[in-house]
Amino acid sequence: MIFWAAGPIWGTFSIVIVILSLAGLSIAQIISTSSNLYLLNWGIDKRLLSCIVGAVVSLTCFIPTYREYRAFTFLGLIATTYTAWYMTITSIVDGPVPNVDYTGPTTIQDFFTCFSAMVFMFGTHSAVIEKADVMNEPSRYDVAYVYSILYVYTMTLPNAITGYYRFGSEAATQENAFYLFDDTVYREIAVVLLCVHEVVAFGLFAGPLFIMAEKYLKIDHKHYLIKVAVRYIIVGIMLLFAIAFPFFGVINSVIGAFTATLATFIIPSIVYNMYFNTKDKFDRKAKNSPFNSNYMITKTVNYIIAFLIFIFGFCMGGWGKF
Repeated sequence: MIFWAAGPIWGTFSIVIVILSLAGLSIAQIISTSSNLYLLNWGIDKRLLSCIVGAVVSLTCFIPTYREYRAFTFLGLIATTYTAWYMTITSIVDGPVPNVDYTGPTTIQDFFTCFSAMVFMFGTHSAVIEKADVMNEPSRYDVAYVYSILYVYTMTLPNAITGYYRFGSEAATQENAFYLFDDTVYREIAVVLLCVHEVVAFGLFAGPLFIMAEKYLKIDHKHYLIKVAVRYIIVGIMLLFAIAFPFFGVINSVIGAFTATLATFIIPSIVYNMYFNTKDKFDRKAKNSPFNSNYMITKTVNYIIAFLIFIFGFCMGGWGKF
């Protein structure tokens, strides 16, 4: 689409960024799942758990298209909802831990590290055309996307606010929030359910990579098992990275600073302005702008978003992490 709207340079650049983003997100699911399973005290080290998780998530290679995957997404939503509200309710009921500290980030570098993590949390939904393609009414995807973002807010914001209320600045230094909560049966259920969610999420992030690879290799219309073999190679490469760099926090921040900023905010804003470069073309677009904003307001807002995210997300966020 960006090839058509903005030319080969922007098209190629966006594909590279989306591939890096999706690969990073897929790797993050493997790392996070193995880290969560480690809490169950099975006596297995994290790298071996990563191999086991890799074998499990590789089963998504056998799912032909996203249309067959939709049932699994409901399972992932149930798992996420329970986990988020378990943490929220537990934090409210138990109250602040002894000697809780609410200092927050103490340096500019810490602040922008947190900022890049927030960009990761709210801006990692950049490869979405495949999801729209399997909807019964793809034309209503923009509405569905808004509702999905609102759902994400109901999961993340209450969780973050109440978690900070209970644990204070300690929450910012702990890469896996489960380690902060008491070892109860409710936490064990949350751990297992979140692992289920992460396996489902792996398929959502890796799926577009599979499709792009199949189209690039011109095997998208070949025998089903040929495509499965290629998908397994891709999963194997991602598993190798997950074993080599088992640091979930680092992966989150890098994705947030260097890929989510570009793929979700900067590239779409700039390419939109490049394509709708005249008022006449803007007025003839298929759908109205949000709040029916006019040509100049829409272009100005897009440029402001791209500029601010580039400075504070890409540049300062990247600096903050490294």
